[in-house]
Order: sequence, then C-alpha cells, then structure tokens
Amino acid sequence: MELQTFNERCVNDKRDKQLIEDTIHYINVNSDIEKDAPLLARVSQQIIICRLDELWMNFISVCEFAEFKAVSDEAKCFVYKAFMNYYNYTGLSSKVIKYALKYEKLQLTPDKNYEVFSMAAFSLYETGFYEKAIEYILKSQKAFNCPQVDNIFKVISYNNLVYCYDAIGRMDKMLETYNKFKNLIAIESDVQLRERMQLIFRMCSFFVKIKMEEESKVTNKAVFDEYRKYIMNLSTKKQEDIMESEDVHLPFIDYAIGEKNYEDAVNICRILIKSPNVSGFKKNIYKRLIYIYQQLGEKVSKQEVFDTVLDYNIVLERYNDKYDKIMHDMVNEEFIVADMEAKYINMKRDYRIDSLTNCYNRKAFDNDIQKKKSGINNGCVVFIDLDHLKKINDNYGHECGDIYIRYFAYITNSIIGKNSKLYRYGGDEFVIITDITKNEAEILVQKLKNVFVTPCNINNIKVKLEFSYGIEEYGKNMDLMSAIKDADKYMYNNKKSKR
Repeated sequence: MELQTFNERCVNDKRDKQLIEDTIHYINVNSDIEKDAPLLARVSQQIIICRLDELWMNFISVCEFAEFKAVSDEAKCFVYKAFMNYYNYTGLSSKVIKYALKYEKLQLTPDKNYEVFSMAAFSLYETGFYEKAIEYILKSQKAFNCPQVDNIFKVISYNNLVYCYDAIGRMDKMLETYNKFKNLIAIESDVQLRERMQLIFRMCSFFVKIKMEEESKVTNKAVFDEYRKYIMNLSTKKQEDIMESEDVHLPFIDYAIGEKNYEDAVNICRILIKSPNVSGFKKNIYKRLIYIYQQLGEKVSKQEVFDTVLDYNIVLERYNDKYDKIMHDMVNEEFIVADMEAKYINMKRDYRIDSLTNCYNRKAFDNDIQKKKSGINNGCVVFIDLDHLKKINDNYGHECGDIYIRYFAYITNSIIGKNSKLYRYGGDEFVIITDITKNEAEILVQKLKNVFVTPCNINNIKVKLEFSYGIEEYGKNMDLMSAIKDADKYMYNNKKSKR
C-alpha cells in the first residue's frame, strides 16, 4: 500500500481500525522496509488519532523488526519517528529521548528532523531537563525557513521555549521569545490560522504577565480574573501539542490561595486535574487542592477529601515509579547521566522516603536517631500500629491494604505539624518523633482518632481505620532509645487490651 493511498483512505474510509490493521499486516508481510518506512510512521499517527490503543502491540512488534531491517538513514528516520510517536503517546519520556538521540546521529537536514526534536524537547521538559529541552527546541527552529514548516509549528515552538526559559530563571530570554511569539501572530494574514495561534498564545500571555508581576512584586487582580474566565471555559479537547505543564498554572492557584479565594482555587484545581491540556501527573495541583480543603474544614465533605487524598497518593506512586523507570532506562544512554542521577537522588531525598506512603522510611529513622543521640533534645515518641490490616488483606486483597496504609500516612502527615516527623517503621508500624510534650502528644493522638471516626471508602468498601499507640517522653530523665522501647511496649499493651 502506498502512503498516498493510505492517506486518501483515512479520509474516505470510515472503517479506520480495519484499515490500520490491514496496513500493519501489509507492512509485516511485505517486509520492504526501505520503501514502506514512511507508511510505518504515518500509521503510528493514525493509531493515536483514532485512539486504537489495542493495535499498539502488533504495531510495535512490526517496528522492532523494521528497526532491525532498515539500512538507509531515510528508512531509519521513519522507523524512529514511529517509535517516538508511540512512546510520546504512552508517556515513556526516556524512550522518546532514546530515539531522539538515535535520530540525531543520522544528521539529517532540518526539514526532516524538526518534528522529532520538538517531540524530544517536550519529553525533556516533562522530566525536568529544561536546559536540554531548550537545546532541542533551538535545533528544531533551524527548520523555520523550510517551506513545509507552517506557522503553527513556529508558534508552538515559541510557546514551549517561553516555559523552558522561565523554568531556568531566564526572564530576559523568556520575554525575548514571548515578543517573537506575539510578532509572529501580528503579521499572520490568514484569519483562521491566526485564531489557532491566538488560542495557544492566550495561556502563555497570562503566564508571562503574572511572572512579570511577581518580578515587580505588584499584584494585578485583573490578570487573575482573565485567567479564571479562560480556565472555566477550558475545552477538554487538546488543541495543540504544547508544553502546558502544571507549573504554568501554579502561580494563579497560589494567587487565589493568597487572597483566600478558595472557591475559585478549588474549581481551577479540579478543572486542571481533569484537563488533558495539562500534561504530567499534576501532583502539585493535588497538593494545593488538599491544602485548600484543610483551610475549608467542614465546608468540604470527608468523602471528597478522602477521594482526593487517595488519588494524590496514587499519583505520587506513579510519579516515583516514572523516575525509577527513567533512571533505569537512561543510565546507559549517551545523555547527561550525572545530571539524571543528581536529579533522581534529590527527588528521592537520598532514598530516605518510603515508596508506598511517601513519608520517611526506616533508613531515615535510623539516621535521625543517631543524630539526635549526639545532641541534647526534649520531646516525645509516639509508636503506632494499625489495627485490622491482616483482616483487610485477607478479605479484600493487598491492594486495599496498601490504600489503608497510605491513607493513614497522608492524613497523619498533614496533621502532625512542622516540628514532627512521621516514619514508616515497618509494615503497618509508624513512629512519630516530635518536639511537643506528652500531654500535647496525647491531644494529637486523640485528634487523629477523631479524624478516623468516619469510615473511609476503599474500592467501594467502607473501612474504619483504627490504630493502637504508645507515648513516651525523652529528655533529661530518659534517652531517646529508651523512650522508643517504652513507647513500643505501651503500644503493644494497648493493642493487647483490645483483644
């Protein structure tokens, strides 16, 4: 099947799935990769357009064979594009970067590589490599003078570059790029094209305005009001492939929180979480939404708070898993490995964070204990053991058990205060080390018990979270290690009394 024939049938043939299946089969059987490689890249686009995710498995196996068979740089470039379309669609940023690096080695002319470099820049931006993303955007811009590159690509390129320059703190470069962006729209004569360009420009314009206001320490409510209207009318359809990450929206949410305009802040957060226009896991939007719920107190239902906390914990798990995966995939690539390792270690806080609950782990506990032993400190140890976890695991499965543990950890972390640390000691055991007095620790525990009175909904199962605890003070009369042992003993007695 010729590429032109496939494109014509995509327009006229309503049986999109059958057409794509037949084409994949044709490429697989025909095996003339030198001739059919452009068709391979085009099919990957059509699978994305038609959202036919079930076809990816067969398609990728054909791509793997094609990568092995391709000889010419021309054929390889289309095979790499097909892989990148797939990995970009499925959010595997490290794989997108891997194929961009392979593509770059082909040293093709700008008219053939600008889309690939733009895609790589998006993945680099999402994984926090802003300087490298800028490098790839500038490489893609070398194609600006090529006749097949339309102004929409130029607009997207300027838009993405604005956000990248802000991320590295280059206000001068951000404004310079923004002005180029604005001038490009001003000279566009095609009315429909200009409307599309302005759609992309609008959010970027709000962002630049509020960033300039932050710089001058002047707050303009009018900018926020314009932004709010824009968000309330935000289409659920992704208009263009632009770098609109959660970071772009955070200044506006923070402004609303600062003004105690919690109603608008909540609505904006909820819209952005659901919107496909905003890329990434949106963990910082979730974080702000939960903070707002804490400020609103009883005005928000406990079920709404719990559901949001649960979603947030799932997001955190995926976010950490994503960086684990990137670290694993990128270690052997010709890429800034040292930077990747530094970023990974920083994110994991030197591996002191428990991957399930996102609170401090046993390693952090042991290290912090050693530090506290060498100084003169006063405070309290609260030893906690969750009740009924085995019963939940046995009756409903370990996934529900994990949610039970995560829910406890998040709620507790949000209540204990800045002078306290929550550690996952092991399994369903937690330790709070705090600077407060024993009486204050008793009040804290009672506060936790009150919060957990309302059953939580785990996979549509009502479960009441309960725990056993022990408290002991440390200071002049008792060292920290002895206090930990006593608190553990009191916790065990508390659990035993319930039986």
